[in-house]
Amino acid sequence: EFDWGVLTLWIGGVRRRLHMAVFTLDHSNMRKAYLFSREDTLALMEANRNCFRELGGTPRVMAYDNMRTAVKKFLGRDREHTDALLRMEVHYCFTPHFCNPR
Repeated sequence: EFDWGVLTLWIGGVRRRLHMAVFTLDHSNMRKAYLFSREDTLALMEANRNCFRELGGTPRVMAYDNMRTAVKKFLGRDREHTDALLRMEVHYCFTPHFCNPR
């Protein structure tokens, strides 16, 4: 599962608000996290790439919330995926599953 979180850190005496890309694997409950200055498409793609490289593979199904970087449009209960997500699906051979944020 992939989700974004936000945290505030002091770096060099400067308060910074950072976005944390968090991956949680279902069966092992293993977690990986990466920090970014923005929650944008490039960060989504980079976070997924880094996680899959470190894992040495890709989960068959990836769960995402209904984030704007993954969902272009809602079509009833279905979603139209963003171009970036479609490219990642093809390149890494996974199926996205969308869940509703709690």
